[in-house]
Amino acid sequence: IASCLVGSEMCIRDSLLSDIGLHLGQDQLIACLQHGEPMSVSTLADRIAVRPSTVSKMLDRLVEKGAVRRVVSAQDARRTMVLLTEEGAALKPRVAQVWARLESELSGGMSPDEARAVKDAMARMDLLLATRLRRHR
Repeated sequence: IASCLVGSEMCIRDSLLSDIGLHLGQDQLIACLQHGEPMSVSTLADRIAVRPSTVSKMLDRLVEKGAVRRVVSAQDARRTMVLLTEEGAALKPRVAQVWARLESELSGGMSPDEARAVKDAMARMDLLLATRLRRHR
């Protein structure tokens, strides 16, 4: 059941994200960053539950778009930090709109109580999966 749901959600989210020029995963990365507050690649990877190499690939595309830029850490020159640019900050509310629209589309035929129950169950499943993913990285 979960794999079918995830697959459907990803197809819909991918379509909505393409409307704002983003790909799957880039929305989560943009949402994690705050304008003017650098974050390390490893912290970003941990927050979105992927490998740092996956974040690096996502960053390549987002740097090309001008949404983020890489900088050297002021504390440790070996560490790469990520900064959200003005263009990236402008994407944050658009990402939030995509997520709201996706949630609305996915819960459209449900009562408010059903939608809340599904959302709670999905949040628990997400936490469980993220915990297990961290063990495998």
